[in-house]
Amino acid sequence: MALNIKNAEVERKARELARRRKVSITEAIDQALDEGLKRETARARKQSRTDVIREIAARFQRHMRQDAPTTEEIIEEMYDEFGAPR
Repeated sequence: MALNIKNAEVERKARELARRRKVSITEAIDQALDEGLKRETARARKQSRTDVIREIAARFQRHMRQDAPTTEEIIEEMYDEFGAPR
């Protein structure tokens, strides 16, 4: 199957990459596409992990007591004004 590049700048970049890597234009394009696909896959995995973490945080938040003490309140209860344990 053939790929016809009709953009002169894209063709120039493909030739330059091939020259620098000392490979054929086809191989340079293949390598560049493989690298791009790997980046996109990694980005999708990262986004997926972020979504999972957000969902866990949201579930945790739903189960939190509304009248739970704040971090500041807990610290004030545990330590005196000099930072020593009560």
